[in-house]
Amino acid sequence: MENLPLQFEEHLRAEKKVSGKTLRNYRSDLLHFFTWSLRYAQGKTLRHTQGKPLETVESLLPYLTNSLVGAYKSYHLENKTPISTANRRLSTLRNFTRFLVQIGVLGNDPTYSVSNLGSRASLSFEEKVQKMVEDFQKYLESERVSPVTSKNYLSDVRQFLMWMGRQRVAAQS
Repeated sequence: MENLPLQFEEHLRAEKKVSGKTLRNYRSDLLHFFTWSLRYAQGKTLRHTQGKPLETVESLLPYLTNSLVGAYKSYHLENKTPISTANRRLSTLRNFTRFLVQIGVLGNDPTYSVSNLGSRASLSFEEKVQKMVEDFQKYLESERVSPVTSKNYLSDVRQFLMWMGRQRVAAQS
């Protein structure tokens, strides 16, 4: 059970034949999840495993649950992580947990019922606003708008769209 992320990388190279860039993304995504999990654990009851601090992937495994993965997904929504980034991270986590089940480290897959953030049609209002702002940001970049101007535009558009959403809810009440 030593160095599970390294074993996972070897599995990806040998079995899945992934590219170097894909390996870097997997590595980065797993590091993000584990770093987030350790910070999340500091504020929760996950602080220690049988008196040992949570410092390694292996020490986190008893707490790798559907609930933890759901909190991770919620973290991305709350922090307005781009949907494509959040979905890539969730996909990486699903592949990693499937690997852990495959090699017998986990008995069941805690990511089984955790889906990606949805398409625009099934998104919450906040997710739709985030996606529209991301699309607008790409447009501004393509038009070579200065970073300061772009930042101001994006902030204004986000605030306006959120205001419109509140007005819509108030009108329906």
